[in-house]
Amino acid sequence: MKRHLLTAAILIAALSLYGVGMTGGGAVLFVLGAACELWFWVRVRRRGANARLLDQQLVVKS
Repeated sequence: MKRHLLTAAILIAALSLYGVGMTGGGAVLFVLGAACELWFWVRVRRRGANARLLDQQLVVKS
Protein backbone atom coordinates (compact mmCIF):
# COMPACT_ATOMS: atom_id res chain seq x y z
CA MET A 1 0.00 0.00 0.00
CA LYS A 2 2.84 2.41 0.83
CA ARG A 3 4.26 1.77 -2.63
CA HIS A 4 1.05 2.97 -4.26
CA LEU A 5 0.92 6.07 -2.07
CA LEU A 6 4.50 6.98 -2.98
CA THR A 7 3.78 6.46 -6.68
CA ALA A 8 0.68 8.67 -6.45
CA ALA A 9 2.68 11.32 -4.57
CA ILE A 10 5.31 11.31 -7.31
CA LEU A 11 2.63 11.83 -9.95
CA ILE A 12 1.07 14.69 -7.97
CA ALA A 13 4.50 16.30 -7.53
CA ALA A 14 5.16 16.02 -11.27
CA LEU A 15 1.84 17.63 -12.17
CA SER A 16 2.35 20.40 -9.62
CA LEU A 17 5.85 21.15 -10.87
CA TYR A 18 4.59 21.18 -14.47
CA GLY A 19 1.87 23.64 -13.52
CA VAL A 20 4.19 26.01 -11.68
CA GLY A 21 6.82 25.70 -14.41
CA MET A 22 4.32 26.61 -17.13
CA THR A 23 2.93 29.63 -15.29
CA GLY A 24 6.26 31.39 -15.18
CA GLY A 25 8.08 29.43 -12.51
CA GLY A 26 10.90 28.72 -14.89
CA ALA A 27 12.34 25.93 -16.90
CA VAL A 28 13.95 24.32 -13.84
CA LEU A 29 10.58 23.48 -12.31
CA PHE A 30 9.34 22.18 -15.64
CA VAL A 31 12.40 19.91 -15.90
CA LEU A 32 11.89 18.73 -12.31
CA GLY A 33 8.31 17.87 -13.26
CA ALA A 34 9.57 15.84 -16.20
CA ALA A 35 12.02 14.03 -13.91
CA CYS A 36 9.22 13.18 -11.46
CA GLU A 37 7.05 11.94 -14.30
CA LEU A 38 9.88 9.73 -15.55
CA TRP A 39 10.33 8.36 -12.03
CA PHE A 40 6.58 7.67 -11.87
CA TRP A 41 6.58 5.70 -15.13
CA VAL A 42 9.67 3.73 -14.15
CA ARG A 43 7.93 2.68 -10.93
CA VAL A 44 4.72 1.75 -12.78
CA ARG A 45 6.56 -0.25 -15.45
CA ARG A 46 8.78 -2.01 -12.91
CA ARG A 47 5.73 -3.06 -10.90
CA GLY A 48 4.11 -4.40 -14.05
CA ALA A 49 7.19 -6.47 -14.87
CA ASN A 50 7.37 -7.83 -11.32
CA ALA A 51 3.69 -8.76 -11.38
CA ARG A 52 4.10 -10.59 -14.70
CA LEU A 53 7.12 -12.44 -13.34
CA LEU A 54 5.20 -13.52 -10.25
CA ASP A 55 2.28 -14.66 -12.41
CA GLN A 56 4.64 -16.73 -14.56
CA GLN A 57 6.21 -18.32 -11.49
CA LEU A 58 2.78 -19.24 -10.14
CA VAL A 59 1.82 -20.85 -13.45
CA VAL A 60 5.04 -22.87 -13.56
CA LYS A 61 4.52 -24.11 -9.99
CA SER A 62 0.93 -25.15 -10.65
